[in-house]
Amino acid sequence: MERIGVFVCHCGTNIAGTVDVAKVAEELGKVQGVVYSTHYTYMCSSAGQKMIEDHIKDDELTGVVLFLRECMKKHSVVVQSAQGSIHIK
Repeated sequence: MERIGVFVCHCGTNIAGTVDVAKVAEELGKVQGVVYSTHYTYMCSSAGQKMIEDHIKDDELTGVVLFLRECMKKHSVVVQSAQGSIHIK
């Protein structure tokens, strides 16, 4: 069975200014297979990356869905999983 984690980024107010990110995370948390769903101000930050990394390990996630803004292309998000390093560009 899939164990999916959903991470919705506010991107400051770029996304959160027009989208109810808390509601998106809440509703996606109800989808079958999703075991963890949250939102955070800046997923590209060290704290955001650590959050993703920690939940991959702690919740034994088999998949991750990231809702990020296009500006994330400027950042390099690296998370660790049981299978090794995941480099997201």
